[in-house]
Amino acid sequence: MGELLEVYAPEQIVETGTFRGTTTRFFAEARPTTPIHTAELSPRAYGFARQNLRGLANVRLFRGDSRELLRALAENALTRGRRTLFYLDAHWGTALPIRGEIEIVFTAFLNAVVAIDDFRVPDDPGYGYDHPDQEHALTINSVNDLVERFSLRAFAPTLRSSEESGERRGLAILAPDDETVARLRSISTLRELLA
Repeated sequence: MGELLEVYAPEQIVETGTFRGTTTRFFAEARPTTPIHTAELSPRAYGFARQNLRGLANVRLFRGDSRELLRALAENALTRGRRTLFYLDAHWGTALPIRGEIEIVFTAFLNAVVAIDDFRVPDDPGYGYDHPDQEHALTINSVNDLVERFSLRAFAPTLRSSEESGERRGLAILAPDDETVARLRSISTLRELLA
């Protein structure tokens, strides 16, 4: 993620699924002058995150459905035109707003990269991913029609799960335009997933 922030150099970051605010804090400290918008639906997690993120001037914490935040940002020409990293992590159990989130992002935002946490890395079963059941699994098949519709390129980690530390959760990165795809191809920790 650090290399992605450096190479893509987002002018704003939008996170869905704040939870405790750990990733939000990472973004805020890595990019202290970059506006960060983050949404949390759970009242309890929102309260915890609000305490955890206190004092971070560049963070705007929104309580509610992630798609509401994305629609509000999409209505603002200033935020819609900025180079934006979307970190989508608003999924729990069978509640998967991911398809709606992707649709809003690539319909409205001019220069966007989407990172999806807890996503199945197609050729590396050692990475965990959210899959409460077959219908609600975060896989490339679950978003493939959107990838095709918006002419997106998909990327996954270069590092094999067996060499990874921590929780070993999968990640996918989606990008629409040639310039952004070229930037992503220059990141040594990412590899393009071929269609």
